[in-house]
Amino acid sequence: LHSLPYELHMLSNLRNLSLVANKLTDVSPVISQLTNLSTLWLSKNQIRALPPGLSLLTRLSSLEFRENPIREPPESVLAKGSS
Repeated sequence: LHSLPYELHMLSNLRNLSLVANKLTDVSPVISQLTNLSTLWLSKNQIRALPPGLSLLTRLSSLEFRENPIREPPESVLAKGSS
Protein backbone atom coordinates (compact mmCIF):
# COMPACT_ATOMS: atom_id res chain seq x y z
CA LEU A 1 0.00 0.00 0.00
CA HIS A 2 1.53 3.30 -1.12
CA SER A 3 -1.31 5.62 -0.11
CA LEU A 4 -4.58 5.54 1.77
CA PRO A 5 -7.68 5.09 -0.35
CA TYR A 6 -9.97 8.12 -0.38
CA GLU A 7 -12.92 5.83 0.42
CA LEU A 8 -11.43 5.23 3.86
CA HIS A 9 -13.45 8.19 5.16
CA MET A 10 -16.61 6.12 4.66
CA LEU A 11 -15.60 3.87 7.58
CA SER A 12 -16.87 6.37 10.13
CA ASN A 13 -17.26 3.77 12.89
CA LEU A 14 -13.76 2.35 12.50
CA ARG A 15 -12.01 2.12 15.88
CA ASN A 16 -8.71 0.37 15.12
CA LEU A 17 -6.59 0.78 12.00
CA SER A 18 -3.34 -1.03 11.32
CA LEU A 19 -1.23 0.22 8.43
CA VAL A 20 1.97 -1.46 9.61
CA ALA A 21 4.68 -2.48 7.13
CA ASN A 22 3.41 -0.77 4.01
CA LYS A 23 5.09 1.77 1.77
CA LEU A 24 3.27 4.86 2.96
CA THR A 25 5.23 8.08 2.62
CA ASP A 26 2.55 10.26 4.17
CA VAL A 27 -0.78 10.00 5.94
CA SER A 28 -3.66 11.43 3.97
CA PRO A 29 -5.77 14.17 5.59
CA VAL A 30 -8.73 11.81 5.10
CA ILE A 31 -7.56 10.10 8.31
CA SER A 32 -8.93 13.06 10.30
CA GLN A 33 -12.46 12.06 9.25
CA LEU A 34 -12.23 8.79 11.19
CA THR A 35 -13.54 10.42 14.34
CA ASN A 36 -14.17 7.14 16.20
CA LEU A 37 -10.62 5.91 15.73
CA SER A 38 -9.02 4.98 19.05
CA THR A 39 -5.94 3.08 17.85
CA LEU A 40 -3.75 3.84 14.83
CA TRP A 41 -0.68 1.78 13.94
CA LEU A 42 1.64 3.33 11.33
CA SER A 43 4.92 1.58 12.12
CA LYS A 44 7.40 0.36 9.50
CA ASN A 45 6.50 2.74 6.68
CA GLN A 46 8.33 5.64 5.06
CA ILE A 47 6.27 8.41 6.68
CA ARG A 48 8.21 11.66 7.05
CA ALA A 49 5.56 13.75 8.81
CA LEU A 50 2.39 13.20 10.78
CA PRO A 51 -0.58 15.21 9.54
CA PRO A 52 -1.94 18.03 11.71
CA GLY A 53 -5.38 16.44 11.32
CA LEU A 54 -4.45 13.79 13.86
CA SER A 55 -5.24 16.33 16.56
CA LEU A 56 -8.90 16.16 15.44
CA LEU A 57 -9.09 12.51 16.46
CA THR A 58 -10.25 13.16 20.00
CA ARG A 59 -10.86 9.47 20.73
CA LEU A 60 -7.38 8.43 19.62
CA SER A 61 -5.71 6.91 22.65
CA SER A 62 -2.91 4.94 20.98
CA LEU A 63 -0.68 6.06 18.12
CA GLU A 64 2.21 3.86 17.05
CA PHE A 65 4.65 5.20 14.44
CA ARG A 66 7.98 3.51 15.12
CA GLU A 67 10.47 2.83 12.33
CA ASN A 68 9.46 5.79 10.17
CA PRO A 69 11.80 8.61 9.13
CA ILE A 70 9.60 11.22 10.83
CA ARG A 71 11.37 14.53 11.22
CA GLU A 72 9.04 15.95 13.85
CA PRO A 73 5.37 15.73 14.76
CA PRO A 74 3.17 18.77 14.05
CA GLU A 75 2.68 21.22 16.92
CA SER A 76 -1.05 20.38 17.08
CA VAL A 77 -0.19 16.73 17.75
CA LEU A 78 2.47 17.58 20.31
CA ALA A 79 0.00 19.82 22.13
CA LYS A 80 -2.22 16.79 22.79
CA GLY A 81 0.67 15.09 24.57
CA SER A 82 -0.06 12.16 26.80
CA SER A 83 -2.41 12.41 29.68
